[in-house]
Amino acid sequence: MGNYKYLAAGLLLPVFLLAGCGGGGGGSDVFEDDDSENQRTISDSTEEQEQEQDDESTPTNSDGISYLPLSVYESFKEFSGADQDGVFASDYDAPWIKSYLISPVASATLQPVANAQVANYSVKVDGIEISPAESFPLLQKVIGVPTSLQTALVFDISGSMSDVSMQALVDEAKTYLAQVQLSSNPMIASQQFTLWVFANEPRELTSGFTDDIGTLNGLLDQIVTLYDAVDLGYGTSIHRTVVEAIGRYNKDDYAFDADGDNDLVDRASKNGIALSQLVIFSSGSETSLEMDVETMSKAIQSQAFVKYTGASTSNTRYQYKPVFYYVVGGTAVGETYTPLSVLAEATDNLTLVAGEYSYAESLIANQINAVEERIDLDNQYVYRFAFVPRVGDHQVIFSSKSTTNSYRLFTDIDGDDLSPGTGAPIEELTNELIEITGPNGEYIANAIIDFSVAQTFRPATRWTTLTYGASDYSWSLSGGTGTTNSDGSYTVDSVTTPPAVLTLTNNTIGGYSAQLVIVE
Repeated sequence: MGNYKYLAAGLLLPVFLLAGCGGGGGGSDVFEDDDSENQRTISDSTEEQEQEQDDESTPTNSDGISYLPLSVYESFKEFSGADQDGVFASDYDAPWIKSYLISPVASATLQPVANAQVANYSVKVDGIEISPAESFPLLQKVIGVPTSLQTALVFDISGSMSDVSMQALVDEAKTYLAQVQLSSNPMIASQQFTLWVFANEPRELTSGFTDDIGTLNGLLDQIVTLYDAVDLGYGTSIHRTVVEAIGRYNKDDYAFDADGDNDLVDRASKNGIALSQLVIFSSGSETSLEMDVETMSKAIQSQAFVKYTGASTSNTRYQYKPVFYYVVGGTAVGETYTPLSVLAEATDNLTLVAGEYSYAESLIANQINAVEERIDLDNQYVYRFAFVPRVGDHQVIFSSKSTTNSYRLFTDIDGDDLSPGTGAPIEELTNELIEITGPNGEYIANAIIDFSVAQTFRPATRWTTLTYGASDYSWSLSGGTGTTNSDGSYTVDSVTTPPAVLTLTNNTIGGYSAQLVIVE
């Protein structure tokens, strides 16, 4: 029963993710830090939010554990569809189970820690600390996170490419796709693509994302034909091409958010991560000027992961959409377009050597590096709590209690999204009350786990003050063999007919149950 604004394309598992805020009851997550020596807001904050921060005393906590947000930062509303610039993606489950995806860190060093507890963090609603007896806060490490990668391959076929061997460029693209399929990195090997060309204007050759290499190779052959025929003219529309290939832009009579499933969108939640990248092969400067440099810049910087280096928020770094810019020449170096180069993750020059271009290996290496810079699958935690108020507008503040580098997420709840007749989760939920966790109580993303990741699982009943023992639960397993342990956990010994399905039932509260899919 997840409530989210957009669906994450490219995640083959049933993962629903909210991008942006406003609408759908998601609220607006605004991020601020409380370092008194380095106070600053990295997103648009309302006057009320700023006053709340001024009036509130600095929280204290001797162990000094803070957090960094792992949600995607949405920079501009014309791309996110949010009501304001500078917000984080929201994640919640009905009826109003709020989630924050975070990386617990030592507040003094901002380095990952493995000993964070619920008590290290605080949730306030309208300035009042919520009661654990009503909100049931949970902090769990997330395991089994599904990841996906979507990539746009963009080829300049304008007059500025006159010295380029388009056939050689396309041949190396086919080599790249072949190496992608053979990659030992599962995210690289399973990535999906859109394919674009541009001159006077851009044109998508695919019909949305595809991982069919045969289809992509056939469309690559069409690029040579279009180039030879000067099908799109001689001009160079870099700005609009980058904006349209990244997508989601909705402003000034453009609606790239409504032109099919071809937008490069990053998502991060407790149930999955979807990343995106853009690869452009071009030479020469912008000549069309249908869109300006600022709009192109906003497209590339429309989403980011916020990172910190060192032990101070003065070292804040926004990791924007990875753009790999290949400046293509003939036997001589091509012409670099500086406004694009300064925004790119990497800029490389390609020249013909013995009639060939070579970039397949370097592109895959660049892609892997960009992914590793943005996500750390070993330090993802989800903080969840039940949001109890049902009437009126509210502001939620999630913060760490550390004395330094204490971060806050503000979430504005619109009363129109709440239902006065909705009860607490224990009154509204049935099977969703039951959860199968990992061997140490971890949250299992999407209720799907690879057998190599975990074999022992534990029972849990959520959103209630009641406690349940081993005798209150029963386990069953189809498609595998396993054993119920004396402490109430269950160990799967083998998966005989994948996928196996493990079922946990709480026999004392109406036989409500949860299922876990185990794959190999």
